[in-house]
Amino acid sequence: MLLSCSGESSETTDVANSTESGTSSSSNVPKSDKETEIEITFSSGVLQGTHLFKPDETNPMSQINVGFSDNVSNLNASGLVSSNGKYTLVLTRPFHGEASKGNHKAKEYTNECGLFIITPTDESSAIDRINGYYEGCTETTIPASGEWEEGSIYNRRGVVANFLDIARLEIQYKDAPEKIEKSEVTVTIKARESRLK
Repeated sequence: MLLSCSGESSETTDVANSTESGTSSSSNVPKSDKETEIEITFSSGVLQGTHLFKPDETNPMSQINVGFSDNVSNLNASGLVSSNGKYTLVLTRPFHGEASKGNHKAKEYTNECGLFIITPTDESSAIDRINGYYEGCTETTIPASGEWEEGSIYNRRGVVANFLDIARLEIQYKDAPEKIEKSEVTVTIKARESRLK
């Protein structure tokens, strides 16, 4: 199942000192849900710039995780909020195999390999929502993953993933025709993976 995510305007940049994608440092692996985040950089268009999203602490359904089924992993997020509070994000990025260190071939559904939805939180925004679809179907890189932590029902670990792809943005306005843009996107995801024991 594919979901979408939210982003922010080109006028604001959420990350002043963003780190380079692809780091192999295990110190970047999230050890708790509070350390999970998604950083998205758009090279051009209405969302140009770097945007940081984290789970909404007031919403228990807001999370960033990795699911694994039928030899496909899916990085997914829902209910995230941008660091300036202006946008919400839903996102999915499926790839073949487990989230082990290395490069993983994208899992393609119809004509894209995952999607995101970015929605402004300001009701006065001219934009209703932005649907984004990854069209390049590039590999997803896992530079680091943590050790499994045993729980009573689930085992959990942190996972860091990143990819560079081309996104088709369908920008839906409240009082204007839809506009379509394409932008190169660089995405870094710090997630938590859960597995039933």
